[in-house]
Amino acid sequence: MHPSTDIPLTQRRAWSPTSWQSSPTHAQQVLYPPHTHPLLAITLARLADLPPLVNPSTIDTVRSNHAAAARGEAFLLVGGDCAESFDDTTDAIVGLKMDLLNRQAEVLERALGEKVPVHVTARLAGQYSKPRSQLMETLVDGRTVHAFRGHNVNGASAEDREPDPRKLLHGWWHALAVLHKLSSSLMNTDKKQRKPIYTAHEALHLPLETALTTPTTRYNTSAAFLWIGERTRQLDGAHLEYARGLRNPVGVKIGPTTTPEEVIAVLTLLSGPLDSKEGEERGEEGKVTLIPRLGVDKASIVLPPILRAIQASGLPAPVWMCDPCHGNTFAVDTGPENNGAVVKTRCPTTMLREVEQVIEVLGEFGVQLGGLHLEQTGEDVVECVDKGVLFLSSSSSSERYKSLCDPRLSGSQALEFVEKVAEMLVKARAMGEETEKQGVVEDEKVVGGVREGQTSLIRVPLLERALRFFRVPFAGLLGNA
Repeated sequence: MHPSTDIPLTQRRAWSPTSWQSSPTHAQQVLYPPHTHPLLAITLARLADLPPLVNPSTIDTVRSNHAAAARGEAFLLVGGDCAESFDDTTDAIVGLKMDLLNRQAEVLERALGEKVPVHVTARLAGQYSKPRSQLMETLVDGRTVHAFRGHNVNGASAEDREPDPRKLLHGWWHALAVLHKLSSSLMNTDKKQRKPIYTAHEALHLPLETALTTPTTRYNTSAAFLWIGERTRQLDGAHLEYARGLRNPVGVKIGPTTTPEEVIAVLTLLSGPLDSKEGEERGEEGKVTLIPRLGVDKASIVLPPILRAIQASGLPAPVWMCDPCHGNTFAVDTGPENNGAVVKTRCPTTMLREVEQVIEVLGEFGVQLGGLHLEQTGEDVVECVDKGVLFLSSSSSSERYKSLCDPRLSGSQALEFVEKVAEMLVKARAMGEETEKQGVVEDEKVVGGVREGQTSLIRVPLLERALRFFRVPFAGLLGNA
């Protein structure tokens, strides 16, 4: 649950990359042992001196892409690992991830047409830190250790669980290597790299994010797009305070318990002025990307009141990006063949149903899905299944479960998934266009003096939604029309 009390804008201090330090970190703080604090300070200072990983002009381009997606004029594809591994910084593995994203983008572009460009962002070159339900865990031998928080923080083995600040610098160099692969592919004439692949990660490790943020121009130069997780989006918390001042587009995950009041407060905070002094440019379309991760069969309950509140608020339009992964994760016992190990998995069919439901609910409010956010890999892993847990009964299959954290769609699964989502998007846009055509009513169907034969500019769906919000009977207003 998230605190419902926001700090009024007039009480907020001027924003800076470190202003979050005066706000509570309610969850997911990395607990570095006291003896490592001097080394942490040295490491962060070194990171702050390094060149930017992502050029601010690239961030401006991505911000424009998000604004277009908020208007329904572009589509955003985000995909990659739940938790990146330093071990995966290889030419082959990064190449597989890039190839998958390119093929998915081609599918979407063929479906959506030239008027709706597809912009690709990878959960790459920075997704090295992970939130966990518990910050500590008890091993089978009775020892209590830090939970694995990603290779930026500690190691997956029980002997490497103490958070080590030096890993942050290792992560920077791994990110640089991946970014070099992404950029060099654009110049490689032997392969068809159709478009740039931008990078994104969760803004979780605030000391690291602060070190990589330019104080005056307010760019987080570690990635083009950042998001705040469901666990860390407290209205008075450190993570939203940090994100509110960034020039980067910012995503916010919203789960099944999210209220309209929370969403309006988040949108107001992230799109409002930086302090009580007005006058700075704010309120851009697409500055905020809302990322529902609800779980199947919950969209029709959770989203309508949120959509009504946003449409009544007058706030800049957010991008709506569906994450069908995190709300549909469940744990399974792999059986005696694997010593009863419990792993997490997901069913792609269930995930597709959530995407379909989100598209349908958004469409009822005249809003288009602007993006898709998937946990996937180009490798031939076996982590997400549709047929129960039978795949885990063989040792060969269990060896193909490689994720450091949550299960990912394999390359073939992810491509098929996007093909089916593309069909949904085409259908939804066709229905939206048909509704628009039907919404242009002739003068005899509209209240008011319009000349005979003149087409009215009042569109029925938009008017009907507004009247429904204010509880005015639409049919009664238009008589028998």
